Amino acid sequence: MSAAASASQIADVIVSGTKKAPQDIEAQAVANVTNSAEEHIETEFVKAIDDHLDDDLLPPLDLIVKLLKGSIPECVVAVKTRIDVFVSRLPCSGLLHVLIIEMMAVYIFYYSAYNALIEAVVTSQKYEKKDLIWPEAELVDKCLAVSSRKMLWMDGSMDSSDCFDATRVLGPYEEDVETEGSGAELLMGVINHGCLFLCCLLWFVVIGNFAWRNSCRVWVRYDSGAYLKCSYFTRRSFLYRYICGMIGLCASLTLASLIGLTASHGLLGWFIQHQLPNMLVVILSARAFIAPVKPKFEYKDLDQLNFKRPSFFQTNGAFATSLSNALIQCVRGEEFRKPLENLLAKPQDWQLALKLCLVSPRIAGNAHGVAQVQLPTLMGAARRPE
Repeated sequence: MSAAASASQIADVIVSGTKKAPQDIEAQAVANVTNSAEEHIETEFVKAIDDHLDDDLLPPLDLIVKLLKGSIPECVVAVKTRIDVFVSRLPCSGLLHVLIIEMMAVYIFYYSAYNALIEAVVTSQKYEKKDLIWPEAELVDKCLAVSSRKMLWMDGSMDSSDCFDATRVLGPYEEDVETEGSGAELLMGVINHGCLFLCCLLWFVVIGNFAWRNSCRVWVRYDSGAYLKCSYFTRRSFLYRYICGMIGLCASLTLASLIGLTASHGLLGWFIQHQLPNMLVVILSARAFIAPVKPKFEYKDLDQLNFKRPSFFQTNGAFATSLSNALIQCVRGEEFRKPLENLLAKPQDWQLALKLCLVSPRIAGNAHGVAQVQLPTLMGAARRPE
């Protein structure tokens, strides 16, 4: 603390307290100088400790995870690190992240749904023809795969009994005019095309929101606050929510339709035993985008910050959880700010992050609002030890 600053504070106290006794004025000046020095030292030299309050895995799982991490070859770790560094430096890393990582759950959902429908068709045909004498199992599977793909894409109709006839299993396969356009085939085709249409529609909504909120700029980095803000607001958009709702509703109707279809053909027991678990897993896989992780902090002004993300392959929802935990840690006391500093491109912005993420912009904009009370209290709590 400089002598000029101390003299200035003493002079201010003397001017404001001319009616006080000299010894009181001197004591007050000394107390002010001491408090100011303590605050300065505490701010500059407080030790940031690493205390995440994370739940540890129960033994022996914690040891198994450590062994698995340690068994990963160094070359694999080096390749992943190089990919992270390379992609993070690209000016269009935000667009790549939303296309590859954020939409990965949608890709997996459609792929899983498509394969579940293929397996349902193939195994149902095998179950119905279980009393016949089959050709080689490999040839039967290949033939049934062709038949199921034709059914799902509405690309003609094929008599599945050809797959169990040794003279016709190798093809060429003839069109089955009698069963073409039947209710079962039409239902499977509608389910596949409807699922693809809704997934593509959701894809266009996410990419459209990215373009709109970033003014059609593709040079947005994935570790910028602007990209995270765009991602979190996209999940609150009208179209995103209603399309996800339609996907969930159609998935439930599809399951009910398949149950009704198999029941009408006397295959309900087989469906419940062999296919129902697969269908339920596919439907639950859609939870990643139907009910995504919602940030527990304000993100309207998140574009004022830049972050340091641990990996390009981390989803925005997972990063929101990490950021929420770090903000809560920091409020416990200034010495617990390290988790928040580790997530920021500029660690010295941790106080700005607290202000932007934990104080409502609507309240902060009110000159006489509660923010004037909340923010000093919050920042004071961040300076006090636990």
